[in-house]
Amino acid sequence: MKECEKQLRRKRYPVMMPLMTGETVISERICRIFAENGLTGFQTYPITHYGKPYETEINCMQLCAVHTMKPLSPPTKIVSKDILFKRKSVRNDEFYYNKDDLENADDLNITYETFGTDGSRFPEYHGRLWVLSKKTVEIMICQLGEDNRKFVPVLIADDT
Repeated sequence: MKECEKQLRRKRYPVMMPLMTGETVISERICRIFAENGLTGFQTYPITHYGKPYETEINCMQLCAVHTMKPLSPPTKIVSKDILFKRKSVRNDEFYYNKDDLENADDLNITYETFGTDGSRFPEYHGRLWVLSKKTVEIMICQLGEDNRKFVPVLIADDT
């Protein structure tokens, strides 16, 4: 197991660790598992996490989406929390997309909208959320041991 994976697991970080600045960090092992399973819609860039002076630096990967979803569909209820910084949350964690938008999505995507702060489900995140395919979620749960309670299902809006 690579040093990054050991450090992330020791600190109990999730498989995909969102940073306060909106970037997402994964280990080299997770990057390899995503590639081996043929997941689409992402690029990675090597980074080094220096942490505190007494800690060993950790080599990880920055995960970037190549596909941005279209805006969420009604009946999604978006609540603005901070107009200046365009931070929003979704009421009751009900994320709706049109069926066509989901069919054209990759395995890893990001939302068009930005989210964060003040009572949202993701209180320390300030940026776009990941929209993952069923295949990606299954890999994260079964192969990487991620807790299934961390995932919110995407709902299909009625196109009529």
